[in-house]
Amino acid sequence: FLGLTIILVAPFIIFFTADAMNTLKKTSSSLSSNTQVMAHKMLKVFLVQCTGALVCYMVPLAVMLSTMIIDCTFIPGWFFAPLRIFLL
Repeated sequence: FLGLTIILVAPFIIFFTADAMNTLKKTSSSLSSNTQVMAHKMLKVFLVQCTGALVCYMVPLAVMLSTMIIDCTFIPGWFFAPLRIFLL
C-alpha cells in the first residue's frame, strides 16, 4: 500500500512544489534569494527521496510480486539465480 500511495500522491506534490517554485521566482522582489535557494534545495531533496523510494522499494517489490504471480520456470536456472541475487 505504501508504493501505491507514493505513486498516487507524488505527482501532485511534485506539481504543487514546482508551481510554488515558479511563484517564488516571479515574486523575487518580496522574498529574499535565500528563501528561493532553500525552496529549490528542498525540491531537490524531495525528488531524490522519491527516486530512492522507487529504486529501493518499488522495483524490488514489483520483481518479487511478479515472480510470485508469473510462472518463472521457463527462465533457465543458470540465468535466474544470479539475477535474483542482483535484484536483491
